[in-house]
Amino acid sequence: PDPATGFSPYPGNCNQLVVALDPYLDVLQASGGVMPEFVNPKYADASKNSFKSPTRLECMMQDLPWLLPPHAPVSFTSMDSSCSYAPAKNSLLEARAKAAAGTSPASASSADHALWSAHAAVLRLAGASVPPPATATVAGVAGLRVSPRVVLSPSFKPTIAAAVARVPGGPSVSLTPRSALVLEGDIILRALTLDGALRVLASPGAKVIIDGLRVVNEGWRLRELTPEEESGPPTPEVERLRGYALEVGQERVLRFEQPGVYTVRE
Repeated sequence: PDPATGFSPYPGNCNQLVVALDPYLDVLQASGGVMPEFVNPKYADASKNSFKSPTRLECMMQDLPWLLPPHAPVSFTSMDSSCSYAPAKNSLLEARAKAAAGTSPASASSADHALWSAHAAVLRLAGASVPPPATATVAGVAGLRVSPRVVLSPSFKPTIAAAVARVPGGPSVSLTPRSALVLEGDIILRALTLDGALRVLASPGAKVIIDGLRVVNEGWRLRELTPEEESGPPTPEVERLRGYALEVGQERVLRFEQPGVYTVRE
């Protein structure tokens, strides 16, 4: 282990692989695409008397480097999972149990909050006044990172650098902890004060400059489901997976559908 942190310096789970084509082709030709297999049973509980799901043969992504030829260099980059990995693969009940045990819930609710938190961090990186995430229990899932609900679409944030460049206002852009902000398209934030919910939607060919906008409204509400709603068929499945319903109380929507340059000042 690393004496400074107590953790292993090697990654425990490789979830993204970048492979040069030449050594990859060498491996394919030598192996025919066959990877080493193993059996990974998923038990229902600690007694290991029954399976949670059918046991199957699996292959480990991490095994690929062992198959590469000796001349192929191998390295890895470790990143904070808060900005790089947020799977939604466990049920609400499983998420509660995993969170209580101190491991990642890997659920719909944790993925929601991770995305909002990561996008809020991009705005902070640009110098915007956005409160840092707090840790809270939501719908029985402990340890979620609760922040303003920020959604930066790929058309606004094709890369982090592109998103940061679209927030030249820095501290003149501010969000309260309860705020929700959705940005889609070519949008520049020079001055924005948000206490509530705001959507800005710019169609292809439209460029929107927010230069002095103040929005205050009721915003979005995160309402936790009752036990009856969690188990009842009338409740939409996505809400049962989350354990809550995301309800729009009030929101401001600015939609620009025609090409052109638009400046918003209020």
